[in-house]
Amino acid sequence: MLRQIIKLIFLLLGIFISQLTFGQKNATPNAKDSILYVVDGYLIFTKSLKNNILDLITPDDIESITIYKDQDSLKIFGDKMSEGKSQAIVITTKNPLKYKKILRDNAQEDIELDSVVYEQETSPFFYLNRGVEKDNKGNYKGAIADYDSAIILNLKNANVFINRGLAKEKLRDFMGARRDYEKAIQIEPENSKAYNCMATFYFKQNQFKEAVAFYTKAIAIEPEDGIAYYNRGIAYYNLKMLNECCKDLKKASELEIEIALRARNTYCK
Repeated sequence: MLRQIIKLIFLLLGIFISQLTFGQKNATPNAKDSILYVVDGYLIFTKSLKNNILDLITPDDIESITIYKDQDSLKIFGDKMSEGKSQAIVITTKNPLKYKKILRDNAQEDIELDSVVYEQETSPFFYLNRGVEKDNKGNYKGAIADYDSAIILNLKNANVFINRGLAKEKLRDFMGARRDYEKAIQIEPENSKAYNCMATFYFKQNQFKEAVAFYTKAIAIEPEDGIAYYNRGIAYYNLKMLNECCKDLKKASELEIEIALRARNTYCK
């Protein structure tokens, strides 16, 4: 039903279904190539995928779809609209990490997804990307201002809240950071980074029980996350739970976390 509604939306906006087939094998290359896709801020070139991009996304996982046509698409995406592309479809999912992996797995060859650099200040991703740039330069107040703008422009993406939370921590706004991590988890319950950030927040507050609980959730999502095992092990050590500490340090060592091996030699003799 939702799939049919999405098709109807495209029709009302003047985009032919032959250009946006859900499982249809006969869409012409020219029609398909006339559309630029952006999924969770990543630029997708349809020729590089084995399957139709819209077949890879479960409709229930779609948070929002924005369609830009003709001059609007040129204003926002600039030279990304070259080679005859006249429309851009921006899809925000409820699980960006999941779909980043799916898109990579469906690539014709090994590809690194390119983040979109948006050209117009009406795009939330413009502010997200600029915020990351400011963050990397240590301008945390400026980064937070840009993350705020992205959120105001309705960017429902866990990563923008995670980034803002980390920047707030740098400025010692710990309660603000915690609220952002909570929002990130609410938006994307399977985002292991959000749980790791929340766990590390509690660890820094010497609330080791809470830290263990959130590291455990992160590990449940990413069982090969060696850093999470190491951090949980140190939290267990602070709780004087040495057996659990040593089990986690052993696992982290097996996952080639070098610092875990040194900690294990110190705490688990």
